[in-house]
Amino acid sequence: MDLENDLTREWLDKLERYCAYQERSISDVKTKMYALKIPSIDMTSLLAKLVDDKFIDEERYARAFLRAKVHLKKDGLEKIRFALMKKGINAHIISEVFCDLDQEAYNENLKGLIEKKWSSLLQKNETQEAKVKLIRFLLSKGYKYDAFKNLL
Repeated sequence: MDLENDLTREWLDKLERYCAYQERSISDVKTKMYALKIPSIDMTSLLAKLVDDKFIDEERYARAFLRAKVHLKKDGLEKIRFALMKKGINAHIISEVFCDLDQEAYNENLKGLIEKKWSSLLQKNETQEAKVKLIRFLLSKGYKYDAFKNLL
């Protein structure tokens, strides 16, 4: 690939702007490349250039993704792990990023979700039915049963 080519330079500029706007994974950038109708032969070298120039960093992306999902969406680790794997993030990177998670904030999220959901479920359901619905809700948010069974 010739980076001096006008069309290639235009593609690279578009992709750099796309990556600079927010953190992107390699799969996000590949999807964008397909949308821009970039030939497969040029994709590899454009991706390599973006990685070399630090526009794409899978670990940085995984950290930002984890932060957003834990603090804003209050998702559990299993749901986050699955979403990162779906994006093509290496399992080693996922494990490394999860090790740096603020466990205290994560547990506070879990307690807050339980309290909020429990009070709303009790207004509409019997205690046992509410408990079943709460468990189903927490599992759907990506929390492991072992993480919340003692809090019920």
